[in-house]
This record gives sequence, structure tokens and C-alpha cells, in this order.
Amino acid sequence: MRAFVVSLLTLLTLALAHTPFATAAEKIRVVTTIPDLADMTRRIAGDLVDVTSLATGVEDIHAVPMKPSFALLLNRADILVLLGLEAEHAFLPGLLEAARNPRILRDAPGYIDCSVYVTPLEIPTRIDRSLGDQHPMGNPHINLDPVLGKDMARAIADGLTRNYPEHAAVFKKNLDDFTAELDAAIARWQREAAPLKGKKLVSYHPDLLYFAERYGMIPAGTIEIRAGVDPTPGHIAELE
Repeated sequence: MRAFVVSLLTLLTLALAHTPFATAAEKIRVVTTIPDLADMTRRIAGDLVDVTSLATGVEDIHAVPMKPSFALLLNRADILVLLGLEAEHAFLPGLLEAARNPRILRDAPGYIDCSVYVTPLEIPTRIDRSLGDQHPMGNPHINLDPVLGKDMARAIADGLTRNYPEHAAVFKKNLDDFTAELDAAIARWQREAAPLKGKKLVSYHPDLLYFAERYGMIPAGTIEIRAGVDPTPGHIAELE
């Protein structure tokens, strides 16, 4: 990790030496960790923002491949929107170190954690990285519960308002519109998912826990022994 960060710092310095910084008239530059958050941010901020997602949606959120271009994106970002609950622990800290952008560091105004209004499931009583634990703050896969999407959108709107209070009315109206659309979709999905109630669910990684909780499914185990630990033949046999 240290060698990778040093390489990113070198590339970043060279890039910045040949590229002008944004002017005040340009759009708010937002970087999100996953596409879900990029879409929410666009819905809430509209034409005020230029949004880029680091992940494309097909990667393992715990292991998004780091690219030198990510450090440059983060260096120029006004806002960083992340899932939170340490979902991005494997790649984001190193990128933030390389980016050297104090505006988007943890606890800075431009750091928007979408889990702040969510009560996480599966909070561990003991954290042991040696056992492969990838969920030290609880299960971070909150984006797979559409109802929690409202909490995530509110966190984004509040974070944008904190940084750009002059646009508060726009953010509030767009959040209200988005929430109304989501409420209608949630009601439809609840009806469509009714047959899932009481069904047992096995997933590879414990990323469907919030989905199962929302629609009354019964988590019956994961193919992984625990989050981040590959299965053994014996473990698979126990699931059959």
C-alpha cells in the first residue's frame, strides 16, 4: 500500500503541474464511491454538480481496484460521497492519502457519509481482522434496502447543504421529489416482493441482509465462512 501511495503522489504532482484548478463558476465536483450514490447526488443537486463514481457497479465494494486517475479525481473534488460503515476500507484510505485534499478527509465538510442516519445490522461484539472481518462497524450493504435509500439521500442533501447553503432550496425540493418517487416505487416493490416472505436466503457474501430484513426473508447462511473468508468444502456441505 505504501509504495502504491508514493507512486500516486508522484503522478498526482506531475498532473497538477500541467492542469489549472477549477474556477468558482464551474460545477461542484463530486466523487462518489459507487454508482448508486452518484445517481442520488445527481437527482438531488441536478445541474449544479459534475459527478464521477470510482466504482462501476460490477466490482467488489470491499476491493475496488485503485487507479492513479482516482487520486487526481479526489484531489480536485469538492465533495466525496461514500457508503460508509467502512465499506470502502480496502481502497479509499490509501486514495485519500495520495489525493492530499483536506476538503474531503474524514470529518471535513466535504466528506459525506451516507450511513449517518442508518442503524446498522450485525454490529460485531469483537473485531478481529485476522479472522477476515470486513464489517467492523456492522453490515455496510445498506444500499440494498430501498427504504434506507431515503436515509442515504437525506445524508447527501444535508451534506450538500452544509457546504453550499446558497443552494439549500434546490437541494430540498429535489430531495422531496426524489423521496416521493422512491416512496411510490417502494410500495410497488413491497407488493411484488410479497411472495419472498418466509423464504430462506443464501448469498455468497452477507450483502443481502438488509434486503432480506426488509422483505421478510430468512438469512440461512453465506457461502463465505464469514465476510471476506473463502468457503471450504465442509462449509458448503453444511449449507446443502
